Amino acid sequence: MEKRLRNAIRHMEKLDLDVLSEEEFELEKENLLIRIDFLHEDMLHNLIGTSALLICTAIAVVTCIAHFEIIYIVLMCLSAALTIGAAKTYIERRKALRQLYTYFDKLIERQILQ
Repeated sequence: MEKRLRNAIRHMEKLDLDVLSEEEFELEKENLLIRIDFLHEDMLHNLIGTSALLICTAIAVVTCIAHFEIIYIVLMCLSAALTIGAAKTYIERRKALRQLYTYFDKLIERQILQ
């Protein structure tokens, strides 16, 4: 997934909008919208997973406070680490989505100017 996003962003950076024909322009616009839609769906799945992990972490913290045993402490630390990792992934995808939206805005701006 990360490699595809990097390739898409690299492709959009190299793209010269002034030399594109109308068909190529529409194709690039459609491909960019597909990538944005795919990324939205992936972020939604990630957000659901992160939310579930956050709930598990909260339950583990409460259990750890109620029954101060080593297994609950380990469970709490593990669920917290997984939650942080999932949140980091979501933040990275959000950054990539912002870049794709920036390129989409450039495409629309070019279309308006013509």
